[in-house]
Amino acid sequence: MKIIVNGKDMAIEKKSSILSFIKNCDYNENTVVIIKNTKVINKALWDKTLLNENDKLEVLSFVGGG
Repeated sequence: MKIIVNGKDMAIEKKSSILSFIKNCDYNENTVVIIKNTKVINKALWDKTLLNENDKLEVLSFVGGG
């Protein structure tokens, strides 16, 4: 199945949740925010939110510094 992540096409397994996507892509789930089709997805819902063909995800990472 194809989705678009940060503007780039990506192939993933069907019936993947946002949480499984995050873990499979080695993102740190404690430092990212997920926007799916223009809506911010609450972290508590990542395991219940399934990705569908042609979904658009924005994965935003927070970086600390000083």
